[in-house]
Amino acid sequence: MVSITDDADNNALISSAEAVADTDVSITLPADAVAGDQVRVTDGTTTNTITLAASDINTGNVSSSFTAPANGTGVSISATIIDAAGNISAGGSDHATYDLTAPSVPVITLTEDASDDGFISTSELSGDIDVTVSLPSDAVAGDTITVSDGNDTNTIVLTASDITAGWVTTAFSAGSDGSSLSITATLTDPAGNSSSPATVNAHYDFTAPSAPGIVITEDTNVDGWISIAELDGDINVEVSLPLDADAGDTLRVSDGVSAIILVLTPADRANGSVNATFASGSDTDLLSISASLTDAAGNTSGVVTDIAVYDLSAPFSPQVRIAEDTDNNGLISVAEQLGDLDVQIGISPDAVIGDTLTVTEGRAAITIFLSADDIAARLINTTFSTGADADIVSVAAVLTDASGNSSIAATDAVTFDLTPPGTPQIIVAEDVSDDGVITYPEFAGSVGIIVLLPANATTGDTVTITDNSIIKEIAVSTADIATGAVSVSFDAVNFNDSLTVATTLSDPAGNHSAAATASAIFELSSDADGDRIPDRLESTDDTDGDGLPDYLDTDSDGDGIDDVLENRSTPSLRNSDQDADGIDDALDINITGGIDADNNGIDDAFETTDTDRDGLPNTLDLDSDNDGIPDSVEGALDADADGIPDYIDLDTDGDGIDDTIEGAVDTDNDGVPNYLDNDSDGDGLSDADEGTHDLDADGIADYLAAPIDPGLLDHDNDGLSDAIEGAGNVDTDNDGIPDNQDSDSDNDGIDDAIEANFNGQTPADFDRDGVLDYIDLDADNDGIPDLVETAADTDGDGVADYRDLDVDNDGILDIIEAHPDIERVYMLDTDLDGEIDPVNHIYGGNGIADIVETAPDSGMINYELSNADTDTQADYKDLDSDNDGIFDTIESDHPDKNFDGVIDATVTGGSQPRSEIQTSLLSGVLLLSDINVDDSGLAALAGRVPPNQDGDGQADFRDVDSDNDGLTDLVETGSMDIDNDGSIDLFTDTNNNGVHDDAAAIDPVDSDHDGVTDFRDVDSDQDGVPDLIESGGEDIDGNGVVDHFIDANNDGLDDVLTTLSITMRDQDLDGLPDYLDLDSDNDGVFDIVASGYTDIDGDGTVDRFTDLDGDGFQSPDEAPAAESDTVLTGLNGSGCVIIDQHGWIDPLLPFLLILSLTGLYHNRQRGRFCR
Repeated sequence: MVSITDDADNNALISSAEAVADTDVSITLPADAVAGDQVRVTDGTTTNTITLAASDINTGNVSSSFTAPANGTGVSISATIIDAAGNISAGGSDHATYDLTAPSVPVITLTEDASDDGFISTSELSGDIDVTVSLPSDAVAGDTITVSDGNDTNTIVLTASDITAGWVTTAFSAGSDGSSLSITATLTDPAGNSSSPATVNAHYDFTAPSAPGIVITEDTNVDGWISIAELDGDINVEVSLPLDADAGDTLRVSDGVSAIILVLTPADRANGSVNATFASGSDTDLLSISASLTDAAGNTSGVVTDIAVYDLSAPFSPQVRIAEDTDNNGLISVAEQLGDLDVQIGISPDAVIGDTLTVTEGRAAITIFLSADDIAARLINTTFSTGADADIVSVAAVLTDASGNSSIAATDAVTFDLTPPGTPQIIVAEDVSDDGVITYPEFAGSVGIIVLLPANATTGDTVTITDNSIIKEIAVSTADIATGAVSVSFDAVNFNDSLTVATTLSDPAGNHSAAATASAIFELSSDADGDRIPDRLESTDDTDGDGLPDYLDTDSDGDGIDDVLENRSTPSLRNSDQDADGIDDALDINITGGIDADNNGIDDAFETTDTDRDGLPNTLDLDSDNDGIPDSVEGALDADADGIPDYIDLDTDGDGIDDTIEGAVDTDNDGVPNYLDNDSDGDGLSDADEGTHDLDADGIADYLAAPIDPGLLDHDNDGLSDAIEGAGNVDTDNDGIPDNQDSDSDNDGIDDAIEANFNGQTPADFDRDGVLDYIDLDADNDGIPDLVETAADTDGDGVADYRDLDVDNDGILDIIEAHPDIERVYMLDTDLDGEIDPVNHIYGGNGIADIVETAPDSGMINYELSNADTDTQADYKDLDSDNDGIFDTIESDHPDKNFDGVIDATVTGGSQPRSEIQTSLLSGVLLLSDINVDDSGLAALAGRVPPNQDGDGQADFRDVDSDNDGLTDLVETGSMDIDNDGSIDLFTDTNNNGVHDDAAAIDPVDSDHDGVTDFRDVDSDQDGVPDLIESGGEDIDGNGVVDHFIDANNDGLDDVLTTLSITMRDQDLDGLPDYLDLDSDNDGVFDIVASGYTDIDGDGTVDRFTDLDGDGFQSPDEAPAAESDTVLTGLNGSGCVIIDQHGWIDPLLPFLLILSLTGLYHNRQRGRFCR
């Protein structure tokens, strides 16, 4: 048997403790071994041969050694025995591995020393001492942990789960307070290698320190309250330390919100206390400060606490009132002083039992602790000694609560004023004679009272004046003291009343003087001289200096005319004054209830007469009518018997010439001054006829000069002589003014001076109806009164509206635009020249055709001017009569290349007679430079019946759906029509031209270029499908227009469509509405094909398009067109023919001449001509 002797424990491992220099081997010999046998031993590298000796046989074994291998290397030793014969025995062997590395040191943790401070406190200790040994990373299963506390040893063989956990635990019995604990642990591997020992020490400390002391510094009186006076910034806390406190101990101080942690220093220990600071709280808050001490072992003392409540509200101030000062004016009068000075203290609502009330008066102080009765009564009465005259006494009261908070001092003070003022004197100012009687000369409408002040009166005293039930109080001012008196007035009393006035003087303290009195009787007359003018208005002045005051003088101005005659407006006085305002009831506005614009109390209707309104009444005015002739000369006669006395008649002789012009001279020396002479120059012509004109321009007015031709007289200077207008005996408008003096003889709102002349002809008769324009109510015979048309020039063409047959110059005659019914127009104006036919109709004396009047010569028309779009302008003044955004010029097929709503090539001025313009048209050589408006305001191409595309009774310019396809014209010209009424949305027209202010000029499109614009084209894209169908409507008869058309409001749009509107459908959402889209659903198949029609040329439109009726739609009954230049003869509802001739047609073509002769004219688009 082979045995490696270094593996002492025969565990096949050789530890550092077992290993020696070599590897030693012991071979145990078998029983049959004999001396001489050889033992051959090898480690695989070296072989040792041993020849057995007898001694070896005796010992039974032999030894050998080999060089030891490196750490971690194994060694395998084998041996055989060879006998002398050479026989080899079976081999024996042994194996071992060198493990010479000791494990790493483990780590010990004492669970009870939770703070790892080397102390185990009472709070940390719970039963045995628990030890945790953390394993090093080289620990493996099978290693052994040996843990000892010096008394007991615990051994743990590590398992795989221990290795996974990384630690093992064990426990020892706990020691006693003050003893020490030392734990060691070693790790030994299976080879027997042991780690260095790990050690941890701790000391058992189970004794807590004593509790500290604590004081809230602010609570100075230690009453548990912190008052306003005690609180100064933060809260300061003083903590006293116990004798067993040590440096290093931890002090914790908290106010419940925040905590302060302090580690005690040797200095703290020496001082015996530490201080802490906390933020202060609010009124009524509870402050609780706690402190505890923790020693190094973690033992904590008991918690100590100091508590206080914040009382930071001072009590409300009490109320102090010195009872003797009954009027609370700060003064004690004689009447108020009654014995001692009584002081009442009102207790505030927040006062409580135990509060302290301190009352001081300067000379004495009283302290009262409030009882339950005091709190209930809320009033405490105190008494102090009274004062003497001029003494000042001040009382103060302060309320202090239990916390020491004091209220603001409440005070009351008085001054003793025990001397009453002297007695004043009283004077009635109006009683000048001081006889106790007031007469008119003394009375000025109110009663003045003067109070003379006594010597001891001072500023601030009060004068009280009583007039029966009326009491007036006046505060004495510094100025009153200086003058020694105060004044007051009382309203006027009634006639013959009496007055009794009493006065007293009171000082601010309430001391009153004795009363003084005065009385008087009123002896008044309202009109002493009986001239119906109140004496108070005439006054005591003496205007004429005759020694009598006006109120007693019957002729105050001395002009020889009694005041009673000159004062024509004042009634007889009543000698009564109900409201005692000094104004006789006959004149008093308060009694009459009239108007008093000047607020003088007298009814304006009864004011003293002032004819010339110079502010001087006639009774005092020497020239009452301000005509330059004194009243004393004119007198009170009435020369012209017009009911106006001469002295106030500005035209005394009634000749129409003011006296101020004629004067008192006597031009013809007939002894009668001109202002009374009806023929001042004695020429046999009355001044009234001659007037102040100077027709012969000799510098002398006609009424003063030699006679002139009466035919030259023109009284109203309107350019029409009196011979024309009548010498004062014609009054056309029955307004009471003769025509020769009337600036507007027919009352049509246009002055005769404007109507008098036309192109040098005076008097003018523009419409040649035999009624001169100045009395013609319809100067142009268009059936629209001049009063309506006025003298304005709406279209600025130089022809006034009342003579203009096309006021807005849109090419449509006013007579057509004035009436909605074309049949009525034909009846009025058969030849369509713009005037009511004089052959067929009677014109009355007022120039208006009887057929349009409510009655012959009534001057009132029997129809309402058409206003299709109901805006502010009737159609004849409206450039867009239906408000569809398309000018009437366009819709009536008149040239308007610049789209301004006015027929093209119009030159203002009305310079050419109508015959010349018509001749130019008929000559076939009409040029733009030839076009002008004639003297009736008509351009060359104006006139004719406007088109009616859909034949619905409404011409296109009034039709919001001209082709009746259900799509309004507004929409078909590319505009929005949100409410589908055919009119521009949110219409505004600040310039009153009938056109939307924000409207852009619209040139109606012709999408399919067939010569018919879309708003008149029932198949706008010429795909054979009517627009009505493509927009979702019904068209049973296939004519492209709305079926069962109803138009009660005559706007040209089917009434049903106003509520169930047809919309612009766009099935393929390509932005192009279906009625303009040749492939509405974008399926690659033209609509014309999809509808069953042929499209030979594949362009999506009708082949060989034929349109006999000019509606833009080839209906089934219209035969295919021939060549492209064929003239198609069909007339549509507008009276137009269609010429299928592309390009512009030469106006010199004979065909055009024929059209011109028949009243047709050329328009752009495929040669369209309209009558």
